[in-house]
Amino acid sequence: MPKNAAITTAFPCITASISRLRSTAKKTRKDGRPRKNEDYWVFSVYNAYNRRNPFSITFRNNRDNASITEAVRFSVVGNFIPSVSYNFKF
Repeated sequence: MPKNAAITTAFPCITASISRLRSTAKKTRKDGRPRKNEDYWVFSVYNAYNRRNPFSITFRNNRDNASITEAVRFSVVGNFIPSVSYNFKF
């Protein structure tokens, strides 16, 4: 091997398409009088696309044919998650 030769190794790269949408709306009180405190409602939705994004990907042999390797996707969040909160600052 020449002195300046570089050893390169190719590894398969698995990329997953991950997309989530988090939407938030803040409702404040606007009554026109000066207040010492501030209160507001927050409405939000996590994973609004309702996609089952992979949390981890593992590999195993196929149950029918052991010579075939298959990827198994594990998803934690599968549905959209709504949330409502009331905040109060004084």
